[in-house]
Amino acid sequence: MADTSPEPDLQPTQPTDVQPLLTNARARREWDWIVRQVGLERALEALRHLGNRKPYPLNVARHLRLQIPAVLAKEPEAPQKPPSIPPEVQQRLEALAQKLKRHPF
Repeated sequence: MADTSPEPDLQPTQPTDVQPLLTNARARREWDWIVRQVGLERALEALRHLGNRKPYPLNVARHLRLQIPAVLAKEPEAPQKPPSIPPEVQQRLEALAQKLKRHPF
């Protein structure tokens, strides 16, 4: 009796849903920079060609022969909060605002 089980697919499988490994905010900034440099399609194509290397943005950049700027390693500075107004100045401003409401021009 002949074996009728389907033959295993001997073709190497290519992952179709390749995604970068974005483990932190820095990796996200690096991936965004790579995409801005070469476009999403080319960046994803580079991911598919990494072989056994992990899909970190740094490996993608190396494959594309890009040098990730060092500035991306640092967290962007948060906008500075304006200095607080001392209570005596705040009181004076509120008093002036009340005077202006009572005496419109």
